[in-house]
Amino acid sequence: MESEIVGFFNNLIIHNMGIKKEVVTIGMFDGVHAGHKEVLKTAVNYAHESGVRSTAITFDHIPKNSYGAITTLEEKIALIRKSGIDNVKILPFEKIKNIPPEIFCRKYLKNNAVVILGYNFRFGKGRSGDTDTVKNYSAVVVVIKPVKYKNRVVSSTLIKKLLISGDIKNANKYLNRNYGFSGIAVKGFGIGRKLGYPTINMRVPFGKILPEGIFASFTSVNGRKYKSATYIGKKPTFGTGITTVETHIISRRKIPGGSNLFVELLLKIRNDRKFASLPGLAKQIEKDISACKKYFSGIDR
Repeated sequence: MESEIVGFFNNLIIHNMGIKKEVVTIGMFDGVHAGHKEVLKTAVNYAHESGVRSTAITFDHIPKNSYGAITTLEEKIALIRKSGIDNVKILPFEKIKNIPPEIFCRKYLKNNAVVILGYNFRFGKGRSGDTDTVKNYSAVVVVIKPVKYKNRVVSSTLIKKLLISGDIKNANKYLNRNYGFSGIAVKGFGIGRKLGYPTINMRVPFGKILPEGIFASFTSVNGRKYKSATYIGKKPTFGTGITTVETHIISRRKIPGGSNLFVELLLKIRNDRKFASLPGLAKQIEKDISACKKYFSGIDR
């Protein structure tokens, strides 16, 4: 009954005077986490019930912060589209951030009847605009309540802190997906191969959060997914000082070829550390691979 009333009300508003309008949602959507997905899902549902298109307005980058990004712009767009949103509109953040909220609404919300917003939505110069501001420019404004997990509100800042601390398991719960990153294969020094554990060395887009340590992971090569162990760190044993990402495909001695790589982190096995010798490092790698195999045997049951 409730959905029938909502559908009738939406149709009355959206098709008033024969003019079809959009259902719009606005946000930074950094990470497209569980809270963002609830906002996007609501926008999609309203649009489907009303027979109109849905549009997500977002921005080309996030404000500078000390954590890094959960998603690249390309990843963000793909995840928003995966939610079922029809159209994604990207606005240049640096040009938009100082626009008075009233002007923003008149310029970008003129073709909507329903706007779906998160509970803490702020926008415009000095973040002076909020959900009440939008209500002056839209027939209907729907505000989504915060999504919680383990009694904590899902937020991008919380997820970033969890990722950096290595709490991948909980970060993935808040994201409602596995945290991952794409990359391209690059030539390494062949150390892993010499130690009996060949790896694929990756170059990851700048700005992505890269938690350091050894992780149980999935690595997709040209779309085919493999169980893997992934290392992220500065190779203290060799003193490179440069963050390196390399992944070992478990139970395979030959590295599968391919340029399209994607790694999903599942569980942190241990912190990175320096070893006194290569045999000591090789022995630890063997233990790490065993720990990853044990993890996968648990989730395969």
